[in-house]
Amino acid sequence: NPRDPALDPGGSSGDSAAAVAAGMATLALGTDGGGSIRIPAAYCGLVGLKPGRGVLPLPGGADEHWCGLSVVGPIARTATDAALMYDVLRGADPDPPADESWPATALLSVRSPFPVGRLDPDHRSAVLGAAALLRSAAVRVVQAEPPYPLTLTGQWTRRWHAGVAMDVAALGLDTAELEPRTATIARKGRRLLRVATPGERAPQRWQQRFLAWLDRHDVLLCPATATGPFPAGQPAGRRYLSTLVRSATRMPYTPAWNLAGLPAVVVPVLVDGRPVGVQLVGRPGDEHRLLATAARLERRPVDM
Repeated sequence: NPRDPALDPGGSSGDSAAAVAAGMATLALGTDGGGSIRIPAAYCGLVGLKPGRGVLPLPGGADEHWCGLSVVGPIARTATDAALMYDVLRGADPDPPADESWPATALLSVRSPFPVGRLDPDHRSAVLGAAALLRSAAVRVVQAEPPYPLTLTGQWTRRWHAGVAMDVAALGLDTAELEPRTATIARKGRRLLRVATPGERAPQRWQQRFLAWLDRHDVLLCPATATGPFPAGQPAGRRYLSTLVRSATRMPYTPAWNLAGLPAVVVPVLVDGRPVGVQLVGRPGDEHRLLATAARLERRPVDM
């Protein structure tokens, strides 16, 4: 991690985020099936956009990836740069975030979508401080708890397992060639796929439920991660269950929006001078609204 070489940059697009944070690149492309753009952006002090499902083309012209979870999107040092890259990727004329995209109302929540994870004080301060910044800019912010379904964790995990199994099959790999934890994921995914490919009913219901809850508000403000990054190299070599639990407790806030297929952006605010990522979630087609909001928050100091 260029911010601190003793720390991991996050994943799985950690190489992209590290290159941008180190100044090796102005922009980078990431893929996000459960937070893999937003988590590295949060850990490296960058802006990362997960567009809505189907908004940007997938590599190789694929129709979908990981049973609808995966999208591609930009990682950048500023929201303006991310917006320019987003427009180029979708084949539109570059259109920096406009003031008219600024939200009028926002909902605030620090509740974890997964039944694990405890929010660190710095990460709580980042979200509450970002809410205060929005209020100071005449945005009406209301605290409310999203109606996360009890099945959310299982529905996302099933698609993740199945997606990895399909990737392994497409690459023609044998289980013996994989890390033990990856081999376990692939085996679980193959068992699921022998029964049926996960369908669209659960994601559609969750999206509709969330959008009804969001109602007349413009965005949801929530944490990007529950804690800071692992020490560099610490996750390597761990078994499936250990990796799953440790990752879920640190990063429970991102997968819900892959399952719902909704756009989300992570942007850093400054807590005691250090960048800590917060997350903004919106409706289908709200990528520019989220980036305009991020542009007004990025690297702004917040009160502890």
